[in-house]
Amino acid sequence: MVNSGSVNGIPATSSHYLLTDVCGPARFHRVVISDWNDVAKLLNNYHVASDYEHAIALAVNAGVT
Repeated sequence: MVNSGSVNGIPATSSHYLLTDVCGPARFHRVVISDWNDVAKLLNNYHVASDYEHAIALAVNAGVT
């Protein structure tokens, strides 16, 4: 599960670096899920998405499955 916080102001739910580059090299299959309402927080709290669909795209492209 992705942390609900942020690192250097970047929400973990939308951080490709954290979810793919840092955690991706592990030699095991994994599923990354977000906590309840974290994708909506990309829109409402962090203001990094223009609408809910864009927030979903940010999370999925970062590595949330």
